[in-house]
Amino acid sequence: IRHEIKENPNSVVCVMGCYSQVKAEEVSKIDGVSIVIGTKCRDKLVEFVEEYLKNGKQILRVEDSKEFKKFEDLSVIDYYSNTRAYLKIQESLTIAHSFLGADLPNENSKCFEAGACPGGWTWVLVGLGSFVHAVDRAELAPELMNNHLVKFQAHDAFTLKPSEIGPVDWVFSDVICYPERLLKWINEWLESGMTKNMICTIKMQGEIDWPLIQQFADIPNSYICHLNYNKHELTWIHISK
Repeated sequence: IRHEIKENPNSVVCVMGCYSQVKAEEVSKIDGVSIVIGTKCRDKLVEFVEEYLKNGKQILRVEDSKEFKKFEDLSVIDYYSNTRAYLKIQESLTIAHSFLGADLPNENSKCFEAGACPGGWTWVLVGLGSFVHAVDRAELAPELMNNHLVKFQAHDAFTLKPSEIGPVDWVFSDVICYPERLLKWINEWLESGMTKNMICTIKMQGEIDWPLIQQFADIPNSYICHLNYNKHELTWIHISK
């Protein structure tokens, strides 16, 4: 908390959750803390910020947990934008666009996504206006299954030939598989000439096989990076020039 206050001296700093619930007074004494909320009243955070900006006085709203009778309802519009998968595709597309010169998927784009369930990447692509051919053994979230921009196919995506999918502008994969299998699948797509752009997650199995990773890097017009939200994995991006 003190580090964040030091790094952001002009910010309205709110501390909420378990720590502030059990140590409210201790938290309130930290110099620079503007708002202290426990595990209740979190839905009123915006109101508290507005109140603090108006009055400039510290706000302390922590109720006795022994008096809690039920959990509060927090309206969550969607879960996709709060997942690591969503953040990975967002960062990948940012790199592809800002550093590699690719046009972002748009309303004129057709995308193929392997291993699409539950739909984090699909949700991002649909949000950009793209048509998405999503393949997985399990269905996507209901709102995506009913989206007119999504064509779902129940299948093992890696056993489908590019010729069975047809030409697409982008190919995406966040499938859990051995890197060797992913490399073979990538080469099948590139050799087919059915796509120009690809973003795939290379998921490591134990110790990293760097000579194998080099084979990904040796593919022309390729870029490999470790995203902020990658764990024991790397992201491979291919953009046709």
